[in-house]
Amino acid sequence: MKTDRECEPSDVQVRGKMRQPVTHRHSRVCWMNSVHEYLRSIKVQWLLGPMILTAAVACSPRIVAEGVHETLPTQGTRIGVWGAHPTLEHTAILWLGKRGLRVVDPAEIRVHLSGANNATLIVEEKSILEVAEKYDLQEMVFVRLVGDQRAPAVLVRALTLPERQVAWVGSARYEEYLSEPTVNHLVVAVCQALAAAWKIPALSHNERCILDEEG
Repeated sequence: MKTDRECEPSDVQVRGKMRQPVTHRHSRVCWMNSVHEYLRSIKVQWLLGPMILTAAVACSPRIVAEGVHETLPTQGTRIGVWGAHPTLEHTAILWLGKRGLRVVDPAEIRVHLSGANNATLIVEEKSILEVAEKYDLQEMVFVRLVGDQRAPAVLVRALTLPERQVAWVGSARYEEYLSEPTVNHLVVAVCQALAAAWKIPALSHNERCILDEEG
């Protein structure tokens, strides 16, 4: 790396001789050295940190979440979760389990739906509720994925059993199209919808929403 002395102006007399004019390459190296020294300074690092963080937050896809509840289940409540998409279903199970609910394995419900199309949510909802009641479940949670995969929206709805009354509902959707939609976008949307329904603060995009502070 060029030193500061090597980057001095070229028109300085050295032992009675004029230095040779610096080349374009020499000037560029000296300029880059100055930039590197500037970027290594503590003050600049303090300035760049918040700027990079702000840019990252600004680029995060924004989610609009809404929800309401009539009643919420207490810890230890036996509930079931049904979702046509495995990521939605698994995320909801983990989220609800972290809040002290006893979630029945969806596979136990599916094996009793003989001849039913497990990929269909609305058509088979009545059959699902009938099986859930046989398991003495107190709530059944349905998780749906709607909209374009580049701008997914998630709907969650819980029904009390055996009354089959709506206990709580929540939704979350991305405001803009996702350039590269991933499974993690669905996970975050489910957590946001559940948090909105339960009226509890949702975690940020940078936090794992299916884990609590102790997880």
